[in-house]
Amino acid sequence: MARISGRQTRICRREEPADPPPAAQEPTSGRTRAWLVATLTRLASTFEGKISDDTPLADGGLCLDSLALTDLIGDIQTELGVIIEEEDISA
Repeated sequence: MARISGRQTRICRREEPADPPPAAQEPTSGRTRAWLVATLTRLASTFEGKISDDTPLADGGLCLDSLALTDLIGDIQTELGVIIEEEDISA
C-alpha cells in the first residue's frame, strides 16, 4: 500500500501475460509425414503410385482391406499417442 494525499492506495502491478505454450507438433510435420508414408507403403505393398495427401486409403487408391485399415488405426494410435474413436471412422 502507498499513501497518496493522506489516503491509502493500493498499488496494483500489472502482470505481463505468460508466454504461450509451445505450439503442439502439427500432425503433418516432416517426421510424422515420413512415418505415415512408410507405414502406408508397408501396408499397401502392391501400390505402385506416389502416396499423396489425397490418395484414397481403400478403393481407387491404396486398396487397403479392413484388416490393413485396422492395423493403420492401431499404428497411428500407438505412434502418435492419439485415440481414434469408432464413430470417427467412416467407410
